Amino acid sequence: MRIFVRSPSIANALLVVLSLCLSIAAAEIFIRYIIVGEPRIFEVSRQLGWDLQNNLAVSRKKPTRNWDVFTNEVGYRIDSNSNRQIRCEGKEIVLLGDSFAFGEGVNIEERFDYISANLKNHSLNFGVMGYSPLQSFLKFDAFRNNKKCTGLRHQIVLSSPNDVIDSQKHLNHYRYKPYLYDDKIIYLNNLEVLHGHLRDNSYLYYLFARSISLSDSIHGDDQDTKKVIKEFDFISKHSHGAETTFIFQGYPEKLKKILELSEICANNDCIFYDINPQKDPQYFLKSDSHWNAKGHRAFSAFFDKSVAGHSIVSQR
Repeated sequence: MRIFVRSPSIANALLVVLSLCLSIAAAEIFIRYIIVGEPRIFEVSRQLGWDLQNNLAVSRKKPTRNWDVFTNEVGYRIDSNSNRQIRCEGKEIVLLGDSFAFGEGVNIEERFDYISANLKNHSLNFGVMGYSPLQSFLKFDAFRNNKKCTGLRHQIVLSSPNDVIDSQKHLNHYRYKPYLYDDKIIYLNNLEVLHGHLRDNSYLYYLFARSISLSDSIHGDDQDTKKVIKEFDFISKHSHGAETTFIFQGYPEKLKKILELSEICANNDCIFYDINPQKDPQYFLKSDSHWNAKGHRAFSAFFDKSVAGHSIVSQR
């Protein structure tokens, strides 16, 4: 006697698939709203690696306070009351950098360029969290070419010691980014863009990327300045005639000496700003390496005295 075993029906198979999808969706919602509890602010960009989302109005968390991020229709950080369009007219200075230039942890009204008489109404700030100097420059350069900006006469690069490592990696925080190779910019390929979309839209995929140490498996040398100096050189050479000033904040003595003797500082203004969380904790967010509001006020005063006093900023 033959015994026939019926295969699972299509309905049962669909039920399994539906249950799996619902489980994944529930896990995503739980991680997003219960564990993380704050909105994402970035999206993947083939040219930049990632960029701020357009038209943001969100609150981010820090141990001691929340801070707000507003952006306009092109992903440029603005305050909640300003005109959402950014214009070149009347702007002579562009600020480039990472989270320090962006003002991570503080509201934009507390950021150094908003409280500097030399900068507030005369500058554009293209700093973004996690950016290398090259990424910040590429974001600005795209804006300059689109808006046909001709009046920007001074670009100021605010650099932190982490730029030394970041310039050696094609990944940062599990995100791919553009990099220099033989003085050419290598942008993201299709697979890297796909990874970026998954990383930005799925916390489960993000946890998977973390579990395989996608970024941390690529180690850098925090004493090797060759690649970051190449980025600085690229920015300086593509300034469209603008004067370039490099401000190195928090760099240790050994790296300072290397930079002081480099061609980049022989051909451009180089200024060193020496505060750090260990020596000057009053200027930094609690358990964080970023400036608090007091730190931004201190840097604004330093800028007005040390930078504006001997550059094109003072010639307006």
